[in-house]
Amino acid sequence: MIGSWASRSSSRSASCIEDPPPNYHRRLETAVGTTAAEVLALPVPNLAPGAPADLVLHRRAMFDARASDVALVLVGGMVRLGDECFAGLFERQAVPMESLVVGGVRKLVATPLGSVAARACALTPECARILP
Repeated sequence: MIGSWASRSSSRSASCIEDPPPNYHRRLETAVGTTAAEVLALPVPNLAPGAPADLVLHRRAMFDARASDVALVLVGGMVRLGDECFAGLFERQAVPMESLVVGGVRKLVATPLGSVAARACALTPECARILP
């Protein structure tokens, strides 16, 4: 099972993590790709040249990452959230941006996502656990 191996191995240091079980990478790719698309009634992911991409880059391993570790998010090939070092990408894609603090780290987000997040935190204090 993907989750059981990941949760066991994520608590170990990187130098002693065992190899994943057979077919782990294929099963993970299916779980976050085809299966997720089917469950959410979205188009099946396509990595063909020229196809729009959804991409999330983390600064830490996915199973160890916190909200502040999300470095870059592309949706349909367009930047939606990124560390401040990705300001040039927002500019090159002509995506208006605003600031948002996520887990104590300042990020850039596509307008109006920062304003919407601020309103959500004002209406739902539980949001502040992620966006303090």
